[in-house]
Amino acid sequence: MKIIIVPDSFKGGAEAKKVCEICESVLRREIPDAETECIPGFDGGEGSVENYLEISAGKAVGGKIQDGNFFIRNGIYAVSNEEAFIAISNSSGLAKTMIKDPAFTTSYGFGQQISQAIKLGKKRIILALGGSSTNDGGAGAAVALGAKFYNGKGEEFIPTGGTLKEIVKVDTEVLKEKIKGIEFIGLCDVENPLTGEDGCSYTYGGQKGAKSKERRDELEENMKYYAEATSFSGVSPKERMTGAAGGLGYFIKAFLKGKLVSGAEWFFEKVKFKEKAKDADYIISGEGKFDETSLRGKICGKVIEYAKESDKKVIILCGEKEKGFFIEDKNIKIYEINEKDKSIEENIRESENNLRKAIEEVAKEIKKI
Repeated sequence: MKIIIVPDSFKGGAEAKKVCEICESVLRREIPDAETECIPGFDGGEGSVENYLEISAGKAVGGKIQDGNFFIRNGIYAVSNEEAFIAISNSSGLAKTMIKDPAFTTSYGFGQQISQAIKLGKKRIILALGGSSTNDGGAGAAVALGAKFYNGKGEEFIPTGGTLKEIVKVDTEVLKEKIKGIEFIGLCDVENPLTGEDGCSYTYGGQKGAKSKERRDELEENMKYYAEATSFSGVSPKERMTGAAGGLGYFIKAFLKGKLVSGAEWFFEKVKFKEKAKDADYIISGEGKFDETSLRGKICGKVIEYAKESDKKVIILCGEKEKGFFIEDKNIKIYEINEKDKSIEENIRESENNLRKAIEEVAKEIKKI
């Protein structure tokens, strides 16, 4: 029997690598004759750099950067041959940002890491766009790469989500020269456009600290203005994925002339998932919350998509499943690991123990068949 374990991270509870370790240890104990293979999954969010290092012959590189609050600290990214892998979550990630307010946070450190990778001679730069604290459309990152934004007084400044409307003039000549001959690929775990009701300001502004509707309205107006001020790029703010990571998707297309792809699809191609799973009896995946968005290009959704194509048995482990959401497929079983009588906070703290109990139940079910 062959079992592939390919989970996403359980945000706040357990990283994908830890989920793999727990599942594999229990399965080896309960089903000794089973062949297991672990593939820690990622689609561009938190833990992407660490998981990239797991699947590549790469190494971690550190350098001084400014984080989402402009504080100086050490930032980590990965390099492998001519490729660099950089995640916004490692520079201006929401979890790492002390003062959470998208009107003031910056993607400047993300641009600094791109600049560092360019100095190392990397010709392909993969940019993971999940888990940001920002809503600046990548203006901060653009400044770090040499772009210049001027206000009404003719002064250079670093725009943030709250000051995008102060832009009067943009100069990208230095940036253009710096990025010549480099391929940029943005990995997205969402499909939202830059502006509009389903754009980044309204959809994700609240979870980044813009609690009031008035503040989100302000961010949206600023972003519309920014899109107009940078319309020379020819990129529409209505294009899918441009709203990823507070507008970094737009930055990659408009400033870096790169392309945006599904992070999950890129990951599965990178690890040759279909080839590894073709003779698997079971595929185990999972994430913190399983709902309709899970089927829109995320790790679990891609596993289910593949399973339906190949008639594979799939087990989804999740902290919780959205009420009323289900999948009509005899080959797909969903296990919620959270204990119903405990709070979300308690379950997050106990996620590793809860996961261990759940995979023990899974092992018992597999042995019955």
